[in-house]
Amino acid sequence: MSPLIRPFAVSAVMLMAFALPVRAQAPVKTEVPAQSCTPTPAFAAHNYPGARNIPTMNDLTRYSGKALSSDGQKVLVQGRVRDARCVPIQGAVVELWQRDSFGNWRLATREDQANPNPVFNGAGRTYTDNNGSFSFITVFPAGARNEAPHLHLRVVAPDMRPLTTALYFADDVRNEKDPTYKRLSATARQQVTLRMSPMRDPNAGLVGETEIILPGKAKYRGY
Repeated sequence: MSPLIRPFAVSAVMLMAFALPVRAQAPVKTEVPAQSCTPTPAFAAHNYPGARNIPTMNDLTRYSGKALSSDGQKVLVQGRVRDARCVPIQGAVVELWQRDSFGNWRLATREDQANPNPVFNGAGRTYTDNNGSFSFITVFPAGARNEAPHLHLRVVAPDMRPLTTALYFADDVRNEKDPTYKRLSATARQQVTLRMSPMRDPNAGLVGETEIILPGKAKYRGY
């Protein structure tokens, strides 16, 4: 035998290591608790102008093509639409209508749109993005009689029941005299009350935030 070639010696320990079967580790199961969201209270669709009469625009203070905004304190409404599992809903139609800053229910007419004077639209429509978010620029509505200032919203999502609700303004003393608001539970009040804060420029207006929870579970496309 050549001195350069030596027999390979295998120890008993090494043979046992190769012979022992390897046990597969069981997969670790991670339990993810299912979330649930309480649906937003439904309200009657008072003074609903009808879908065909609501323009697709989210700025109610200035009709498309006009240079001037309507009178009233500006309010930016920022919201998100989710289902009962708290999943954001994309592509939902969100309609808003309200009284103007003088307490009137009025939609802009063709004559209003044609002249150069500022006009409040009275209603608007927008769509949620892939995060379920939407926004409107509007004015702070006036109250009327025993009604506190509020906004009306109607949300329509594919394969889900439409929801009509109302949004009130936090810390408005007129809320407690509003007959509809008074009937709500403490939890329901929180759901329909806009959390208000000033814009970066306090003179520019207010920002209100809300979450709209639709009853039921949205259907999602499989791949």
